Amino acid sequence: VKEQALILSQWQTDNLPVFIQSLNNLLNSEGPNGLPLVIYFHCECGCDRTGEIGGSYMMRYRGMDYTTAYSWDEQIAGRWVLPNHEFAMQWYCTYLQYALNMNVDPCW
Repeated sequence: VKEQALILSQWQTDNLPVFIQSLNNLLNSEGPNGLPLVIYFHCECGCDRTGEIGGSYMMRYRGMDYTTAYSWDEQIAGRWVLPNHEFAMQWYCTYLQYALNMNVDPCW
């Protein structure tokens, strides 16, 4: 698991290590006329990529562990996250543990 987590960017379709960093860079840039930048995002098919991205961001930049981030996603959506996006979030959680030495336990 550790070896796969460390190379997550090489095989994960959504490439969360790169995407979440890019999202953070965008959120911390100055918007038009010096105003704060606000981002609205929603996945194209409505199949929970929004929860995957939101939960992953909260783990990386807002200090949530996996369980808290997943509960936060469920609270907003009013339902559970579909399994393929839950797995993506779990793999990103594992990446955060091994690659960035973050305490986001338990991921699985």
